Amino acid sequence: MSSGIENPLPSDRPFPPPQISDLLVLTLTAAYGMTWTGAFPVDQPTGGADWRARLEEAAAMLVPGLLIGVELFGFAVVVRELVRGRRLKSLAPGHWWFLIAGPQNLLGGTNYLFAILGSAWFENQQGLWRMIECLSDAAFYGCFAALWFWAATHFRGWPWRAVLGLKALEQLVWFAYRFHRAFRGFAWVPRISFVPFFGLMGTIHICMILSVIVAALVDRRMGNRRDWLHHMAGIAIVAESLHFLFGGLGASTVHWWSEIWFRLVG
Repeated sequence: MSSGIENPLPSDRPFPPPQISDLLVLTLTAAYGMTWTGAFPVDQPTGGADWRARLEEAAAMLVPGLLIGVELFGFAVVVRELVRGRRLKSLAPGHWWFLIAGPQNLLGGTNYLFAILGSAWFENQQGLWRMIECLSDAAFYGCFAALWFWAATHFRGWPWRAVLGLKALEQLVWFAYRFHRAFRGFAWVPRISFVPFFGLMGTIHICMILSVIVAALVDRRMGNRRDWLHHMAGIAIVAESLHFLFGGLGASTVHWWSEIWFRLVG
């Protein structure tokens, strides 16, 4: 005899709490991320004897590696839930972050390998290869900017829509930067240094940190209960922005705003 209570659809159930299997997946993805950043570091180690220099070098590889691992883990968990029947419109903003950031990390790694191989293939035509590489990067960032904007449209409330929209804006700045570098050798292309691009990106990252804090406070005030994976995404967003600001590129933001200030008051 029916009790009158139907089993809820997978998309209507609360997001399942983390299991032991989730921790195993997180360990594997974090190991992958740290292995990747260790094998292909952005900056070559200086080999300095100073403990602070060595600590900074270790953090430069550890932090991005962990971020890659966390975002790949989040992507795997969200995909698992979608396969189990959860609907896209039931996903929280943090779930959408992982749904796009995960593939972007994977394709970004493939794009980086392509750049390394292409540099060897075009050994005697480095100028041509730089143009091809920059145009490829521009297309990459342009496509993901569209995806981030698309994700932002899935939310009616402005706080989390602002977070995802700022991420899309950052990707558009990357697109403009790489597109400009593809043609900067031509006489008709205006001379623009990298400082305005990275200065603007740093400003966007500062706004992203603030927007995540505001969105979390609004959720708390409105009584919106979010699951653990959404909160993990919020931490990843803030950590990613802090890594940009304190990982070397943030100096361009300070320099850019200093130039603006001196021009205004000078």
